[in-house]
Amino acid sequence: MKLGTFHFQLLYNVLENVHFMHDETELAQAILDKVSEALNAEAGSIFKLSTAGVISPLASFGVPLDSLKKMKFTVGKGVVGWVAQYVQPVKVDNPMKDTRFMGSIDQSTGFKTRSIIAAPIVAKGRPIGIIEFLNRKDGPFAIPDLELISMVGREIGIAFENAKLIRGMETTRSLQEAVLNSLSAGIASHASFCGHTGVR
Repeated sequence: MKLGTFHFQLLYNVLENVHFMHDETELAQAILDKVSEALNAEAGSIFKLSTAGVISPLASFGVPLDSLKKMKFTVGKGVVGWVAQYVQPVKVDNPMKDTRFMGSIDQSTGFKTRSIIAAPIVAKGRPIGIIEFLNRKDGPFAIPDLELISMVGREIGIAFENAKLIRGMETTRSLQEAVLNSLSAGIASHASFCGHTGVR
């Protein structure tokens, strides 16, 4: 199955302003809210994957972020960990019969997972996160849903990289301004000293 009009319109709506947002958490939350609502999903999460292999919840929908942050997510374990390891999207229609599913998270959060779709967030050819949605309310997730979040994952990766570059530029500019201000203050102080002492 290919993306239909609904999914293309949703993709356009999600990505319309995504590259103008430079805060990762704000960006992740905005995407989750839009996609969860459009896919009629009960919950969704975006995780960041560090170069050291640490998986950390960045934003959530339907489940408190604080609850997720108390959980341990590991590369190779659970559905999220599987996506992080193999950098492939996945659709799980019956989690209880899937060996990748970590039921302990449901037990800790009180959430009942019935179906899952998840995809890698990729930047410059490497995985930097995972996007996941749980429990479509009007039936199982479809293949176009999975294709949609795979596309969204690639776009989020680009947006995260852009945000990092912009933050780096802002830091560099702030440092340059601080150095210039310091130099200006030093020159002004020196000129004032010379003026008072008559030094030429």
